[in-house]
Amino acid sequence: MSVTSMPLPRSARALRLEFKRNAVPYVLPLLAVVFFFNTLRTADGFPPVWTLRASAITDHMLFEFSAFAGGLAAWAGSREGRRKTVDLVATTPRAAWARLSIALAGTLCWVLLAFLAGVAVLYIQTALQATWGGPPLWPVFTGAVGVTVVTVIGFTCGVLFPGRFTAPLVAIGVLVLDQTGLHQALSVTASSGTYALLSPANVPPLVDTGVYYQVAPDLSIVQVMFMGGSRSRCSARSA
Repeated sequence: MSVTSMPLPRSARALRLEFKRNAVPYVLPLLAVVFFFNTLRTADGFPPVWTLRASAITDHMLFEFSAFAGGLAAWAGSREGRRKTVDLVATTPRAAWARLSIALAGTLCWVLLAFLAGVAVLYIQTALQATWGGPPLWPVFTGAVGVTVVTVIGFTCGVLFPGRFTAPLVAIGVLVLDQTGLHQALSVTASSGTYALLSPANVPPLVDTGVYYQVAPDLSIVQVMFMGGSRSRCSARSA
């Protein structure tokens, strides 16, 4: 038997099947339209400064991708409950966490691929207009971790509360939480608490931010650590 004709492992075949039947590809055109009119056109109105253009990733792009990611993940997580197949799949030799992790991985891969494709479009447009500098990576890390956290939370809600209204409720809840975090970040002061800074959404930086001095990645590192810890707790609960 040649190497090319060797069968894939069972997990890889299950993941490939999940890629084919996942609901994310069906809403990618709508997500692309929202990305164009919200993120891309907003970033195009900024001067071609890398730091300023990259702020659209956490201010606008994460906002729209999180709503889609949370709703679609909840829809995928509630699939067995909605179709009344929980008792049927319980007889399979695989554990429940292994079966659910395949569905979560398929949804997460599709969402992250779409997110990174949007980042590539935004950065390519900036590279064609900017005269110096390079693309900052920490906003990309923060956005990717944020999308991952929302996907895991939405999938967990779908598993625990299966139903047709779980997905839209999760999407609406994500939008409300994002706007609440943005409001808290806008009203933060030196005398108030600093927990509002954990919200990725914030006002765009000044035009000269990152031009004459390097922007410290300390806030992005704290945000990634905070969201990464939240994701670990939600994964443990769903398992």
